[in-house]
Amino acid sequence: MKMQKLFHWRLAGEGCCKGPLWTRWAVALVVLGLLAACGVKGPPVPPQQVPPPAVTDLHYRIENGWARLNWTLPKAALAKGSPEIVGFVVYRSKTSLKDPCRGCPLMFQRIAQVSPYTSTESKKRDTVISYADKLEKGYRYVYKVVSVSANNVGSEDSNLVEFNYGEK
Repeated sequence: MKMQKLFHWRLAGEGCCKGPLWTRWAVALVVLGLLAACGVKGPPVPPQQVPPPAVTDLHYRIENGWARLNWTLPKAALAKGSPEIVGFVVYRSKTSLKDPCRGCPLMFQRIAQVSPYTSTESKKRDTVISYADKLEKGYRYVYKVVSVSANNVGSEDSNLVEFNYGEK
C-alpha cells in the first residue's frame, strides 16, 4: 500500500517539485537542447600550419642529355621563426612533342625528394641545391620544386622552368 501511494505521488507531481511530471520533463529537454546547440558544430579543423618559404629562383642547364636543376635555399628560411625546411620535392611534366596538346593542363609527377643538407649525418645546410634528371629526345619538360617543412607542410610551387629537348 505504501509503495502504491509513493508511485501515485510521483505521477501526480506532488512533493518537493510542484507541477505535473510532463512539465518538468519538457523543461529538462529544452535546457538540454539549448546546451547541445551551444556553439557552431562542424567537422574538426586541424590547427593552421605555417608553410615554409617557396623557392623563387629555380633554373636549369642541359649537360650531355641531363637536365641539371639548381636553386638556392630561400633567404626567408633562415629567418627566426620560419619553419625549418627539411627537404624539397621535385615535380616534372613530360609531354611528347609529336602530339602537343595546346591548352591542356600540365600533369606533374613527383620524381624526387632532395635534402638541403650536405650529408645525412650533417646538420649543415647547403645554400645551393641541385638535382639532375635524364632527358629523352622529343619531349617538352616542365619542372617545379616545393619546399617541405618538418611538419610535412609544403610551400607554394616554385617558378616553372620549361624547355623542349631534341626537337625532331
